[in-house]
Amino acid sequence: HGLNPQLLAQRGALAILKMILQDGLFHADPHPGNMLALAHNRIGFIDFGMVGYLSERRKLQLLILFRAIAEGRGEGVASMLLTWSDCYDADPVHIDMAVERFLAQHSIGPLRISKALIDFMALARQQKITLPADLTLLFKTFITADGVLRRVDPRLDIIALAAPMIKAQIKQQYTPRA
Repeated sequence: HGLNPQLLAQRGALAILKMILQDGLFHADPHPGNMLALAHNRIGFIDFGMVGYLSERRKLQLLILFRAIAEGRGEGVASMLLTWSDCYDADPVHIDMAVERFLAQHSIGPLRISKALIDFMALARQQKITLPADLTLLFKTFITADGVLRRVDPRLDIIALAAPMIKAQIKQQYTPRA
């Protein structure tokens, strides 16, 4: 139909990233039946029966986590695990070692957001850290969207697309006005 799969996937990813990282209000069920390819390589979303919300605080935490994963910075990943932990007797050295293993697994080849989030949740479970409930819906949204969009364009790199947005959002959080 004259559509460009790479452009559609990129625009779909950017739309989801904007909803989550900028707006904090997002379509939480982006499966193939809820995302439409429209004329002129536009993306449409339907069925907003499942919607997620992120507070400003949670958005900042998510930005820090994603940036730390993308840059391979263990202290940022460990910091978010400890921030989200409800048990304060966790061994920071043990967590640091587990985080380093996690980052080593994701430092080879392009970083896939869905694989990184699944492994991050497994890391939290292994460390006996219960992630906040709102992250479950958010991570599910990212994992579903990544799967759908990578079927359209298997080379799609959501992390690379998100990097400028993450940097801009973090910068905005630390302006004098903020």
